[in-house]
Amino acid sequence: MMRWILGLYFAAFFLLTFAILLTRSPIRKFFGRQVERYISFTKPEEKEPFSLRQVLSWFINLISPLVTKKSFAANLQLQLEHGGIPLRASEFIFFHGVGLIAAVVAGYIIAGPIGLILLSLIAGVLPVLALKRSIRQRENKFHDQLPD
Repeated sequence: MMRWILGLYFAAFFLLTFAILLTRSPIRKFFGRQVERYISFTKPEEKEPFSLRQVLSWFINLISPLVTKKSFAANLQLQLEHGGIPLRASEFIFFHGVGLIAAVVAGYIIAGPIGLILLSLIAGVLPVLALKRSIRQRENKFHDQLPD
C-alpha cells in the first residue's frame, strides 16, 4: 500500500514539475506555433439541428446489427425484394414496431383495453399482409408478361 502512495506521489510530482518547466521554457513557444498552425487550417464543425430523419436513421442503425444476426432477417429481406419494397429488413421491423406501439397507445386512448387488443392485432398483422399482397401482385404482373 505504501508503494502505491509513493508511486502516485512521485508521478504527480514529476508531472507537475514537467508542466511547470513546459510553461517556463522556450518549448512552449514552439508548441504554441505548431498548435496555431493546426488551428488555422481547421474549421470548427457546425452541428446541424436534430431532424426526424437523423433520429430515425440512428434508431434503424441501432436495430440493424441486432436484426441481421437473426435467421429470419435474410428471409424477410428476400420477401421485401420479391415484393418490390425498397426497405431493409431492419427498417421494416423498425417501422412495424413503431406502428404497433402507436396502435397500442391509440387503441388504449380511444377504447380502453378492448381497443388496445383490437388495434394491436390489426397493426401486427397488417404490414405482413400488405407485404404478401405486394409479392402476389408483383408475381401476377410478372406472369402476365410471360407468353402463353
